[in-house]
Amino acid sequence: MEYELFLRKIKEAVQELCGDGESVIITKVMRNNSLCHDAIVLKKDGTAITPAVYLDGYYEKYLRGTDIDTIADEILLINSMKPFIKEFPAEKLYDFDLVRDRIIYRLVNTGRNEILLETVPHREYFDMSIIYYIGMESGDENAFAAVPVRNGHMRLWGIDEEALYELASENTVRIFPTVIRKMSDLLDEIYYGNSYDAAAVKEDAAEDYGFEAKLYVASNGRTFFGASCMLDGNALYDFAKQNGDFYIIPSSIHEIILVPEETQTDGQKLLKLVRDISEANGDFGNFLSDSLYKYDADNRSVIKINNINL
Repeated sequence: MEYELFLRKIKEAVQELCGDGESVIITKVMRNNSLCHDAIVLKKDGTAITPAVYLDGYYEKYLRGTDIDTIADEILLINSMKPFIKEFPAEKLYDFDLVRDRIIYRLVNTGRNEILLETVPHREYFDMSIIYYIGMESGDENAFAAVPVRNGHMRLWGIDEEALYELASENTVRIFPTVIRKMSDLLDEIYYGNSYDAAAVKEDAAEDYGFEAKLYVASNGRTFFGASCMLDGNALYDFAKQNGDFYIIPSSIHEIILVPEETQTDGQKLLKLVRDISEANGDFGNFLSDSLYKYDADNRSVIKINNINL
């Protein structure tokens, strides 16, 4: 079955399972770095925010033999489990007093999000851009829903981008406080129960990049769009008070890597790490930047490293 026919069939099958007052829509959703995905949306009457179930993987399952009805059942189950706001009518999105404490920011790559940036308020931050969202409490304490702030929202609210930035700066660190951990501790967790693999990864990293144990990962508690902690001046300064000046590698939209300058890391190996991380992300949605930055504790500022001579 051709992909377009698959989309029509899955829409019909899901619609048959839905109750009154629910409509099924197939739509294209642009995600980070201008990657477009087909998604199915089940919209209930009077509901402003609805979850999207992405269909890319389901077509592959169909080609491997899973029938349409089984896929439709799974989509309906996943949709029922997805967090969304059950009592957040559309008009609340346009009431600035109701959303001002929910406005947060995220970091994305500027070059790969040009289409998105035409439609949303933003500010450039080196080769990245700061964009804004309305954060939502969801039905799942371990999940978080967010609605992008569009240019139309800002005009309707009668505010400018500077006001958005000030609010998001306060709200983001409150809702998503910065968490900094040793890379070695994270590897121990990832390879829990298999100390040999954890040790092997650490040994390979030390051999390839010349680092021993002083690599840190900074993100938020959910490790979701946590690279915005690069904007958390207090957290960066507190880290510098303990570790001195440090390099920042924006490894993905979800986290950044901190390398204290005192490690006396070889410059070329540091650049190799930046390149390897960039290549690992490739054209996928997690890519943030392939540049290297440094935090200057004396000036309490982040600078871009154009020429490295360590």
